[in-house]
Order: sequence, then C-alpha cells, then structure tokens
Amino acid sequence: MLISEFAKSQKLDFSNKDEIKAFNQIFSNILGFEFKDLITKWDYELSKKQMKLFSKKWKVFKNGKPLAYITKSSYFYNTEISVNKNVLIPRLETEYLVSQSLEFAQKNFLDSELILADICTGSGAIGVSFLSDWEKVLVFSSDISQKAIKVARKNFSRFDKDNFIIERGNFLNPLIKSGLKANILTINPPYIDQEDQNVDPKTFKNEPHLALFAKNKGMHFYEEFFKYWEQVINFEKPFFVIMEFGFDQKEKIESLAKENLGNYNWKIQADYFNNWRYLIIS
Repeated sequence: MLISEFAKSQKLDFSNKDEIKAFNQIFSNILGFEFKDLITKWDYELSKKQMKLFSKKWKVFKNGKPLAYITKSSYFYNTEISVNKNVLIPRLETEYLVSQSLEFAQKNFLDSELILADICTGSGAIGVSFLSDWEKVLVFSSDISQKAIKVARKNFSRFDKDNFIIERGNFLNPLIKSGLKANILTINPPYIDQEDQNVDPKTFKNEPHLALFAKNKGMHFYEEFFKYWEQVINFEKPFFVIMEFGFDQKEKIESLAKENLGNYNWKIQADYFNNWRYLIIS
C-alpha cells in the first residue's frame, strides 16, 4: 500500500495542518527519511510491518502522547535533539536563551574562548545548540536527574569530548564544585507552582514533574540563584546571564532582582509571544 493510500485508510484529516505534520514526522521516523523529503514520497510502497508500526504510534499520538516522545526527537534551534519521557520537550521560547547567548559571544568573544554553563540542562538542548554554532567554547551542563543526564550525554556525543562537561547534581552545586567561572550562564529551572491547577493536562500527564514543578510557589530556584550566582561567574571579562521564568512570575522576579542586583545591569525581557519570560544580567 502506498503512503497516500494508507493515509486515507487512517482517515487522516487533510485540513488539519498539525495532524498532517504529525503523520509525516512519524513516518519519516519509521522510514528513516528526512522530514522535508517524505512530503514528496507519498507514492512510497509500505510493508505490512511498517504499516503496523505506524498504526501503533498513530494510536498513541491520537490518545494525547506528545509527538516528540513518539519519535524520540525534537527540533530545537535548527538542531535535532533526542528526547524521551525523562526530559522536557524543548520549547520555542527557550531558543531565545541560545540566540541571545550567541549574540553576546559574537560581540565579546569572537577571538577568544569562553565557558558556557547550562544549569538544569535536561536534554542538553541549549548547550548542544550553542556548541553547534560556536566552536571556541567549553560547555558545562548539569542536572539533578541521572536519567536526564543520560539523554544529555547522548545529545552531546556528536562533539569532541574536550568541548563539554556533564555533571549530575542539584542546581548550581556541580558548577560551584567544579571551580569553573562561566562567561555565559543559562538556566531554565523548574518554575511551576506545585499547587498550580492550570497546567496543561497533556504536559502534566507526560512530562517529568521533577523538571516542571518547584516549591515556594515555583520560586525556589530563583531564590537559590541569588544566593550563589556570583560564585560561578567570571567577572574579569564581560559576562551574560539569562534565566527563564513563568509568564506570571514577573513581579516576584523583579522584586528579587531589585533586592539583589543593585551593582549590575539587568532587565526583564518578553518572549516571542509577548509574555514576560527572561531575566537577563550583564
């Protein structure tokens, strides 16, 4: 059976762009084609085994499992990232941490090496994406989850081992223990209130709670950050810190910043969807 014929047999909604995208991504994952190439290969003859495998994955998708967990990959900042149920699926808004870090490096470290530390690294998407675009860098990544560390190591395995360090530990502790001083510090910590009743059901059901929720109404890691961040920054050169936070946490973040950052330049920045999302210190 041709892919086009199989699509009709599965009652694919051709008016639903998201469904068409998912159909193509699952098949490209099964057949080993590039996603962009599969769109032109709907006349490909499928085997019974391939159709059976697709039917199984399609059923899981229709029942609400995120597509990235089905294909075990996600595209983030033009880089393919391996993911599984032990790490968050990289979000579009988190790409801003990469783009701004690269912009800072371009302006300040064009002819010299730098250290980028990515805390709460999860899949390693931020560090991997930065290293894909910038050669003169040592990336230090850490996460408290051993299962997440395993995923990050897989994603970093495409690079020379001299270019990255991956450590397990709680928040800033591994970086402090390493003695390294970062020129760029990126952090996307858990920031959802443990009592929040408005979490997307699909996210709540499928993604790791360790990477989603934080105590003290989601503010725990920001409070910890302001206690220790000066221990991990190289103040002898230009530095750049960027942290992601929840869309409704702006006032609390601002309050902490005003209390702790009197000697530094800092700002709150909105994301691509015009939600307040980032604390930037330089």
